Amino acid sequence: RSIVLIIHGTDDDVIDVSHGFALYNRIHIQHQTDPLWVDGAGHNDIEAHGQYVERLLRLIDIDIPQIYLKTQEQIQQQPEQTTSAQSTLASTLIIPASTTTTTTNGAN
Repeated sequence: RSIVLIIHGTDDDVIDVSHGFALYNRIHIQHQTDPLWVDGAGHNDIEAHGQYVERLLRLIDIDIPQIYLKTQEQIQQQPEQTTSAQSTLASTLIIPASTTTTTTNGAN
């Protein structure tokens, strides 16, 4: 699973900002992080705005670690599989060893 960060300029004259809103609204809540709507940014100048770098740093320093911790907590809260279920599965995977017959009539 990955989080999705939507960044879109409000003055984009190639792809309207409404597309960014629509994308954000379609992302499952588990994958959402706060979007960045860069006021006054166009289609190819978003990185020139200071908030762009600030938002990327927040993603790396805060958002991703928080999601990682949540995921670890969820994993720890899941009930462990019982050993009997594991044994049952393992027993279906055991393949008997083949037996080899040797002849004693001197033929190799």
